[in-house]
Amino acid sequence: MRLHALVSTLAVAALANVAALGNTTSGTADLPDDFSELRAKDARIQRLGYTLAAGNAPYCSVTRPSLGLMLHDIAVYEEDGRLRSALGLTGDIAVQVVVPGSPAVGVLTPDMTIASIEDTAISDIPFEEKRKWSRMTELNALLDQSLDKDGSVTLGLQNGRTVELKGTPACATRFEVGGIGKRAVADGERVVIGNKFPGLAYDDPELAAVMAHELAHVKNRDTLIMTITATIAGALSMLANFAMFFGNNRNNPLGIVGVLLVAILAPLGAMIVQMAISRGREYEADRIGAEICGRPLWLANALEKLQHGASAIDNEAAERNPATAHMFIINPLHAHAADSLFSTHPN
Repeated sequence: MRLHALVSTLAVAALANVAALGNTTSGTADLPDDFSELRAKDARIQRLGYTLAAGNAPYCSVTRPSLGLMLHDIAVYEEDGRLRSALGLTGDIAVQVVVPGSPAVGVLTPDMTIASIEDTAISDIPFEEKRKWSRMTELNALLDQSLDKDGSVTLGLQNGRTVELKGTPACATRFEVGGIGKRAVADGERVVIGNKFPGLAYDDPELAAVMAHELAHVKNRDTLIMTITATIAGALSMLANFAMFFGNNRNNPLGIVGVLLVAILAPLGAMIVQMAISRGREYEADRIGAEICGRPLWLANALEKLQHGASAIDNEAAERNPATAHMFIINPLHAHAADSLFSTHPN
C-alpha cells in the first residue's frame, strides 16, 4: 500500500466520526441569523479541511503546521457592536472556530479575544473598511510565518494571558467560506467554498470529497499552470492580431489569405489548447481528490449532484465570459450547443 493511500484511510476514519463531534462554537440566542449561519459553515469547513490536510500531510509536497484554529475580524460585520456584546468580546479579533482534536483544543475556546500574534499587537494593524478582510489576511500571514519558522505560534489574549500553540503537520492549504456565490475554487494557497455553494447541503463525506478535489488543485499547482497557459494563449492571440494589422505588406510570403488564416486559426488553436489543458487538470484533480478523501464514490456522487444542478440552470456570467469556466468545479457552460466543444471539464 502506498503511503498516501494509508494516510487517506486514516483521514476517512476521522471524517466518518467528525460529524458526531458536533459544532464546537458557542451558541448565543442574540446573534444575527446571518452570522450564526456563517459560523456554522465556518465550523464545518474547518473541521473537514483540517481532517483532510492533516490526514494527508505525507502526501503533500508543501506542508505547514496547522493549529486547527480560525480567527475572525468582528469589525468587518455591519452589526459589529451587537456581535461584540452578544459574544462578550473586548476587541476586534477573536476565535471563531476550534477544530475538535486539533492543537488548539484545551488552550483556546470560541470567542476568546486575541490581543497579539507573536510580537505584533492587533492594534498596530490598521482596519480599512467594512466587509474587507485585509486585516485578517495580514494576521493569517503572521500566523503562517511563525508556523513556518519553528512550527509554533504565541498568541496574546485580551486578558493579559499568553499561550503558545504547536502545530501538527498538514498540507499547506487554508480552507475558508467566502463570498463567491455558488463556486468552490482553489487559488493556489486556499480552498474557498462559496457561501451559497450547493455542496454545503450535502453530507460530510460528499462535501469533504469536493474539498479534496480542490485541495488536489492546490497540491498540483494548477492555478500557476493555468495562469501560464492563459498567458501563452493571450500572447498567441496578440501575435495573430499583429499579423492581421501588419500583414498587408506586399512582400509578406503568406499573402493576404495566409495572414487571415493565421489571424483566425492562431487564437482558436490557443483557446483549444488552453481548454484541453484545463480538462486534463480537472481529470487529475478528480483522481488525486479521490485518493485524498479515500473514497472515490464520495467524489463521484458529489460531482454528479453538482453537474445535475448546474445543467438545470444557465450560468449567465460564465456564458458571457467562457474563459472563467476553468474556475468552476464542474463545467458551467451548457446553454449553447457549441459549449461542449470548448469544455474545460470532463463530462
